Amino acid sequence: MDEHHDCVLNRKFIEDSDQTAPVSAAELIKDHAENPRNFGDMCEGLADVYVFAKDPACGDIAELWIIVEEGKIFAMRFQSNGCKSTVAELSMMTTLAIDKTIEEAKMLTEDDILAPFEGLLGKQHDCPLSSIKILHAVLEEYEKTR
Repeated sequence: MDEHHDCVLNRKFIEDSDQTAPVSAAELIKDHAENPRNFGDMCEGLADVYVFAKDPACGDIAELWIIVEEGKIFAMRFQSNGCKSTVAELSMMTTLAIDKTIEEAKMLTEDDILAPFEGLLGKQHDCPLSSIKILHAVLEEYEKTR
């Protein structure tokens, strides 16, 4: 089986898994921090684009891979050694961006990503690991290579 189908099957398994929805914003943050969606690297050569970000102040990193098919973000994977807030934010960003066109994904804002957390997750717009900065960087890189 080729790598593409492995990723499709993995994504399907994750979508079909039995996960109960958190009932509060605090539980949602904890859930995304401890069970991040789309976490992990992507098979070498499979991603259309990869970006790497590092916070020089603390040394934390974030990596993001995307696959685009038929004009839509088909798959995203991320890795980060950042704090729980960073992981939760990146996790939510990937869930919101998958299945969007590049143009739709470019319209996502930090507020869109943070809204489900109901103000309990502080904005990181100055942080290099801000999910919106990383999303825009990967989309910009995708447009450069296409």
